[in-house]
Amino acid sequence: MALKLLFVSAFLVAANGLPLKDPLGPTQPKGHKLEYLAALWRHGDRAPAKSFTHDLYNESYWDNGYGQLTNYGIEQQRRLEFGYLPEEFNEKLIRIQSTWYNRTRESALYNFKGLYGEKIDYETLKILTIPDNETDVIGLPYDNCGYAHQLAKEALKTDEVIQYMNKHKQWILRLMMATGMEIPTVIDLFCVEDPIYLEKRKGLKLAPEYEGNYGEIFDIYLEGIKFMNGMDIKPQNGINWRYELVKMQAGGLLTRVANDMAAKAFCKFKPDQPYCKEDNVADLKYRVFSMHDTNVLGILNSFDFPKVDYNRNDNVELGSSLFFELWNDEEKDQKYVKIIYRRSPEEIYDLSEQISGCKSIGKGLGCSLDDFLRRTDKYLIPSFDKYCVQKLPQPGTSETIPQVQFKV
Repeated sequence: MALKLLFVSAFLVAANGLPLKDPLGPTQPKGHKLEYLAALWRHGDRAPAKSFTHDLYNESYWDNGYGQLTNYGIEQQRRLEFGYLPEEFNEKLIRIQSTWYNRTRESALYNFKGLYGEKIDYETLKILTIPDNETDVIGLPYDNCGYAHQLAKEALKTDEVIQYMNKHKQWILRLMMATGMEIPTVIDLFCVEDPIYLEKRKGLKLAPEYEGNYGEIFDIYLEGIKFMNGMDIKPQNGINWRYELVKMQAGGLLTRVANDMAAKAFCKFKPDQPYCKEDNVADLKYRVFSMHDTNVLGILNSFDFPKVDYNRNDNVELGSSLFFELWNDEEKDQKYVKIIYRRSPEEIYDLSEQISGCKSIGKGLGCSLDDFLRRTDKYLIPSFDKYCVQKLPQPGTSETIPQVQFKV
């Protein structure tokens, strides 16, 4: 089958930080075959989800209204191109999943329009979207999954989070007065500050009460992101918060990708495995997840990097993406995994040889598939139903919880 090879020239920032001129897209070493590709992206550039007191930009300022992709965000998705895909869209080879938000569905649509032209529509793509009143362990685990919701709720009661809220009590009162909003938890604080952060990142001028205090706004916003991924929270109340919160954010998606890779590698030898029974898994070439910052952050934090966004402490960029590539060295019959992080068109990292517990099979080639599956296993959720009905551990049982090594 002919493959579509779409290459976009970009300055690639390698793992060692040196800029290299290279095509954007899977690079094929001689004798090596790309067997599977999964992509996770944060939706493209969007407007703030809501307004706030003294906001200088009302809803009419934004191209398509609050919380929706901007026209720039639509164009971002059109340009997210790479090689390996078939010339014509084929639903047997490509699977797409999105959360129920319009901006994530649109991001998937416009990405594939960029690849296959304007003829592509929702009916063609058959995007899997879990309704907002059902459980979506992959995309939005904390909404309708009992265990994840309980976990997120109890995380707000940890010593570090309570101390942080008390430390910033005066600022929170000022922010409540400025915005007219109640801010009872660190999550509410994050949500109140998110539109302010977003406007600032777009280079827009803020009202004086926000502009003059933006340093503190950013610091608190960042700490909310770190808390959501268990950073700076020590194990307590029988729970390893770093491990459990990262598993909550990333486990469902990692399970799907790991099962796909295992199926590609092992199903012809072990056809009775559960992951071999999914329809057309043998034909699958490309799986897409069109989702949110929480999903990208969750995956990055499952790799045990010392900072919340790989090599920096900040939120991931709008339109950022992660690629999971399964390669086979056909001469040695050796399978390996490469993880590529595209923060922006100018800033792209090969993470493969920096992931904890992932031994490189050769410089620039990535992590052996066996190592990747072994180090990822602790985050997998074999049964979404069983995961969601389990109860939180009782105090005094922390020794039964896997201890994940990480740096803060």
